[in-house]
Amino acid sequence: MIEVEIKGYADRSLKKLLDERYKVADVRLQEDIYFSHPCRDMRQTDEALRIRVERRKKEEVASLTYKGPRVDEKSKTREEIEVGITDPRGLKMILERLGFRVIAHIRKRRTIYSTEGFKLSFDEVDGLGCFVEVEEKVKSLKGYQERRDKLLNFMKDLGISRLERRSYLELMLDKLTKG
Repeated sequence: MIEVEIKGYADRSLKKLLDERYKVADVRLQEDIYFSHPCRDMRQTDEALRIRVERRKKEEVASLTYKGPRVDEKSKTREEIEVGITDPRGLKMILERLGFRVIAHIRKRRTIYSTEGFKLSFDEVDGLGCFVEVEEKVKSLKGYQERRDKLLNFMKDLGISRLERRSYLELMLDKLTKG
């Protein structure tokens, strides 16, 4: 599956606007544990591997996600492979035994809004601030640019001019290395 995604910086006034325009579909607390590969530098290959534990209203859901390299300079569009898991702690231990190393924990509160055709989220990320993400899943790269451009226009219509192509992982690692 290909994830076409645009992210931009936001603030509480944008959250208020989203609350007025759209219905809140769900609020989730997400904890992402990112890993480095034992044999290659995933920052250089523009890949990511994470375990996500997501606390929803009445349940906890966990998944393992691989994100491939981004395919263009305008968006965060990339291959995404995600599988559900039932024991995130056990999987973390297995990955560590295989030589993978935890490089970051990202915690956020994600508010998801009901829209037609794509996912709209307002993220409050511990240590990084507030962001808005719009994303859509497509089956292949064929014609993805049309979807990307639609999402870019949506962000522009919201008044978001400062876009961010780096992932939360990259932003956090940059922050940690700069002190």
